[in-house]
Amino acid sequence: MFVLALQMDLHIGDAHSLNDERGVLRSIPDGARHRFQVAAAEVGHQEERTWLS
Repeated sequence: MFVLALQMDLHIGDAHSLNDERGVLRSIPDGARHRFQVAAAEVGHQEERTWLS
């Protein structure tokens, strides 16, 4: 079993709404889950509209 911890801070400058932000956020872990069979979670900066962690 391999264990990896990764933290990414993304600035979504073109996100004009919360739905735009969520669309970008969901595509990253969904692609990783499908391709690499990994688990991912959104944590931190959830109250700020253009920052994702």
